Amino acid sequence: MGQQWKVGRVATAVTQGEDGVRRVTYHATDVVTVYPNGRIDLNHGGWQTPTTKTRMNQASNQFKLGFQVWQENWHWYVSIDGCVIGWPSRTPRLTVRIGHDLDRELGNPPPIIIGE
Repeated sequence: MGQQWKVGRVATAVTQGEDGVRRVTYHATDVVTVYPNGRIDLNHGGWQTPTTKTRMNQASNQFKLGFQVWQENWHWYVSIDGCVIGWPSRTPRLTVRIGHDLDRELGNPPPIIIGE
């Protein structure tokens, strides 16, 4: 297993736009997107691979996002803020932390809320 404390370089880019949104892109998929309001989106893009999980966990560790992604018996899980949620394989995108009401104002679909 590769190192877990910093985002790897192979086929990976870390960018931050003028809007303050930070993205970790692996190949052509934004696997981690962090918004200024605190919202965090994870996206495997249909590629549930060990390297996809590694990039997500590296981003969490490097940027102190507080989540962990792992696989057990072919199912993916995410832990954050003391909560564990299953990640359905047919759902490539998962919001693991929500920000303030900005999402509602923008008309975005309601995210999965954990820990309430």
